Amino acid sequence: MARFNNKESGLTGIGFVFVLLILGFFVALGLKLFPVYLEYYSVTTSLQSLKNEESSKLDQSQAIKSLLKKRLDMNDVTHVSNENIKIVKNVKSTTVTVEYEVRKSFMGNVDIVVSFSDSIELTAN
Repeated sequence: MARFNNKESGLTGIGFVFVLLILGFFVALGLKLFPVYLEYYSVTTSLQSLKNEESSKLDQSQAIKSLLKKRLDMNDVTHVSNENIKIVKNVKSTTVTVEYEVRKSFMGNVDIVVSFSDSIELTAN
């Protein structure tokens, strides 16, 4: 008499729901983080565009800060305020640093906190 191994294998209904939950978690995480990183990209491009400015416009710290704020406002950056922009002048260069933190509500009382820091060194021409 021959015995057949009729053991079925595959994904059960509960296993499929579990896979969907994990996939849904990562999709929701991506949907929350994508706008945050898109805004960070706008901050870095605005900082990099300061290198193309004339050095006469970049003499004073207030001029640099207002120029950068105008560019950030044009790019609809909402998480960077004047307190997040730091300007340090040296003898030969000026360092502009933008440090900020974004807090997004994720699920219930769980938040996502992302910290960003970017700087650029402007040299006198």
